[in-house]
Amino acid sequence: MSPRSVANNNPGSLPQQPLVAFDGIPAPRARAVERWLEHLAELPLAEWLAASRAMAGCDHHGVRGARTRVNDEIDDRQLALTAWCIRDHVATCAHAQTLAARAARRAVRREFAVARGAAEWAALAIALEEWIPSDDHELLCRPFARSIARAALHVV
Repeated sequence: MSPRSVANNNPGSLPQQPLVAFDGIPAPRARAVERWLEHLAELPLAEWLAASRAMAGCDHHGVRGARTRVNDEIDDRQLALTAWCIRDHVATCAHAQTLAARAARRAVRREFAVARGAAEWAALAIALEEWIPSDDHELLCRPFARSIARAALHVV
């Protein structure tokens, strides 16, 4: 069950106001993060692992720079608590697949851990899209590009 479904006991329906946990983020971006989280909660382990493999093809120097700029925005806008909440929601969404990965080989567990970290950065990039360079947003979301497109995050 997604965080939104639990929060309002009305599965499949987004309320007009985003979660209070996303305070400080523009409402359209907060709603986009909520849609991403709902989508993440439904992703099968195979898609998480595909995202991990996509990370192998990323420009790791560029990813480090993008993450630094996201962290700088979080600091500058005093969004540390909001960022923590977003990461916590990603962990909650990943919980079922975390259990599935634990039962798998060590390599699968390692790949899943990489994907979960990438999902956290993608969620933060979605939340901060208005404030970070578009190249950083694209780079941090790239491992989940297919999933993000299916979640229709740019339709607000």
